[in-house]
Amino acid sequence: MAEVAPTVAVISGDGSVVSITWETITTTDTSGTMVGTAGKLPMARLADKTVQISGTFGTGATLVLEGSNDGTNWFTLTDPQGNAISATTAGGNIMEAVTENPLYYRPSLSGGSGTTDLDVIMIAALSNDLRT
Repeated sequence: MAEVAPTVAVISGDGSVVSITWETITTTDTSGTMVGTAGKLPMARLADKTVQISGTFGTGATLVLEGSNDGTNWFTLTDPQGNAISATTAGGNIMEAVTENPLYYRPSLSGGSGTTDLDVIMIAALSNDLRT
């Protein structure tokens, strides 16, 4: 199995908006953990997060966004309505705000077929009242 490592890009010049991307997640991959820092930029301070899950869902594919504060125990993250952030074959592509603000993030794929090919993009930003 190959690990899909996240790519981190600072979008704003002041570091107040960051993009984290896991590309081409297939049934033969594991998703790399996004540690709570992007270089020297603390991710926990970028508390406003939105995740987009898109791509080709093979038969029975389910991708969830998980979080952890210790890097060992993982939990499915939720949207502001308390629903699990989860995309399935039936539901397809989604975009959701992330309620929790853990130290670690990772997408987790279960099921799927040889056609499964998913991308996860998370945007993290300082709260508007804290942006410079």
